[in-house]
Amino acid sequence: MTLLYVTENLVSSATLIDNTYVSTEDAVYTVDKLYNKRPSYPFRFTDKDDEWIKVDFGSAQLITFIGLFNHNLTAAVTMSLEHAAADAGYALATTPVWRSEDLYKQFRRNNRWFRLNIDDPTNDSNPQIGEFVLGVVSEFENARVQPGRRDGPKFHMADNVTHYGQDWSSHYADCESFTITLKNINDKNAVDDLQTFLKSIFRNSDGKFILIPDHDQPHCYYVQVKNRKDFAVREVYGTKELRDWKLELETLTKGITLL
Repeated sequence: MTLLYVTENLVSSATLIDNTYVSTEDAVYTVDKLYNKRPSYPFRFTDKDDEWIKVDFGSAQLITFIGLFNHNLTAAVTMSLEHAAADAGYALATTPVWRSEDLYKQFRRNNRWFRLNIDDPTNDSNPQIGEFVLGVVSEFENARVQPGRRDGPKFHMADNVTHYGQDWSSHYADCESFTITLKNINDKNAVDDLQTFLKSIFRNSDGKFILIPDHDQPHCYYVQVKNRKDFAVREVYGTKELRDWKLELETLTKGITLL
């Protein structure tokens, strides 16, 4: 099992500048919601047929990952990602595969323009995307994820109890939480891998990144690191030093019930 990650979303206000870069745009769920690091506040089209989003990197940019988070696309959707040297003559880069949950696809293209095409005519509402990510996939080459990973849903609830013992609960949002452990034995390269990774996500993206726990599975998550210190524990000292690295992760919430 190889743990993959993306630390930077290259879709931004500099590359997806305004609403001329999308086919249609809702008045409230606007284009900037595609990259605001808040999947719970999505972008929304105003139609269902032949919709598109264009990104201009200004010059050739290597892209190896596309991810769509908190989308409402249906199983009947048709999607394609295209690329071009100019805003014309697009060629197919990859075809994302639909999932009801967050979805991603790995590929490899180096070009200036990318365009995501979406056609979802049977959708009960207009298509929406909580976060549109184009980036470069990395992996831990030296450290390995250990068995026994804890994960599962976390529910944000309000629990209320009266003075007479009556109680009721309200559901506001939910997310996924993970505990990932990586081990290495006296391996400076593995330590360098993890140090570089942690510095990158905290300095550049507020501790947020895209997590692919297993490269053989379709699951991907937009997560935030919840622990901010004491990542490594030295369990054995000497020439065969054993370190446990633990990351406490939680996905960014999606559906939110406002108070």
